[in-house]
Amino acid sequence: MATTTIKLTRKEFALLYEYLDREHSFVWDPAEVGKTTKLGKELWDRVQKIATEQDFTPKHKAVPSG
Repeated sequence: MATTTIKLTRKEFALLYEYLDREHSFVWDPAEVGKTTKLGKELWDRVQKIATEQDFTPKHKAVPSG
């Protein structure tokens, strides 16, 4: 089985860390929810770019839009 390594810059790792640190907790303050959503969108955009660069094929069923 071949192993592939995906490296993150310090900024990308910090973004991932901050998002995951926020995501698991319930936050009722709309300003905080907005910050978490913005972090998640930025993180998802970067993950998609890395996936394209690595010719990654997802193994899960896509979430339907709408």
